[in-house]
Amino acid sequence: MKSTMRFLVCAVLLGAGVSAAPAQGIVIDSATVAAMFAVNTTTTYRMDTLTTSADIGSTGASSWDFSGLTTHTRMSLRSVPVATTPYYASHFPAATHALSDTGFTYSFYYADFATTVTLRGAGYNYMTLGQDLLDYGFKGLGNAYLFGNPYPAEGQWVKSPPAIYYSLPLMMSKTWTTTYDETLSGSAQIFPSPSPPIAVGPTVTSHTVTYTVDAYGPLTVPGSGAEGALRIRTVDRYSSGGTEAVRVGYIFLTASGASVQFTVGDTSAVSGTVSISSLQWTTPTATSVQRINDVPSTFALHQNYPNPFNPSTTIRFTLPSSQHVTLTVYNLLGEEVATLVDETVNAGESSVQFDASRLSSGVYLYKLQAGTSTQTRRMMLVK
Repeated sequence: MKSTMRFLVCAVLLGAGVSAAPAQGIVIDSATVAAMFAVNTTTTYRMDTLTTSADIGSTGASSWDFSGLTTHTRMSLRSVPVATTPYYASHFPAATHALSDTGFTYSFYYADFATTVTLRGAGYNYMTLGQDLLDYGFKGLGNAYLFGNPYPAEGQWVKSPPAIYYSLPLMMSKTWTTTYDETLSGSAQIFPSPSPPIAVGPTVTSHTVTYTVDAYGPLTVPGSGAEGALRIRTVDRYSSGGTEAVRVGYIFLTASGASVQFTVGDTSAVSGTVSISSLQWTTPTATSVQRINDVPSTFALHQNYPNPFNPSTTIRFTLPSSQHVTLTVYNLLGEEVATLVDETVNAGESSVQFDASRLSSGVYLYKLQAGTSTQTRRMMLVK
């Protein structure tokens, strides 16, 4: 859940500490990264769901202007003392850092009951900072909502072996590859004790991700002047259930922690203006004063991320007031294949995970209805 947002967490924290290397851009080392994981540091990650193309510049010396980005949804994660977290000793004893997520949401189809279950709760992402920055995954607990009723539940997304998010120090022409299995599993106490909890999963997605620092130059984001940055190209070859796919993206990091990340539509593109999706960005961590309204003024359904996806994706929406909401997925024949939300939702920003592992590849529609307001968007499942 929210794995891409956690990927950006690492990018932001790493981008905050650098040493000068003018000829080839900035250099990011482990000492400066460690300083950015100070306890109680909170970083806000913003998503722009309307921007559909971007100039990625070129390899080598380049520049990037993203000053026109806007914020449609956001998420905040806080660095906490790893030894005080509930899963450190029992599940992640090698971790040196933990990030607290107090509002995760994940939905999946439960075949035994022929319905969608939504998990909501709080948890922690665990990492180790040493020669490399390693990510072990996420574990949390909360409630599973089944037919509108909450039941105690827990879930985890574990990477084995831990993913190498960054091979330090980061500098121009640095490249590395990490291979890991990401396993989703959990349980929910649907029936009263002493009945055992109902198990969810495991669902395994295998990843082989190659990272290449291929460009450097000034980066501009809203509310900040141009700053030196590195561009990192990511190629994620992943498979689940025997189906393989490739996802290519770019990450831009600055000295102050400003960052931009997105997925590109053309997997061969290395320069120029390209179609993009799943755009996430941050302002400089030390100097950001941009005001973000906690309660949006409009009703909005945002583009899912990632898109295309396999087998799960995140759907986000915003509400100007608390109201009853339905979020439904249809195939192109108009047949309902999943109901992700059917309950009263508070005003503000919400996100739901859609697990399509039981569905076949193709284009699907997802529709959000709240009162008299309705919006529909398309998404593509590629297995």
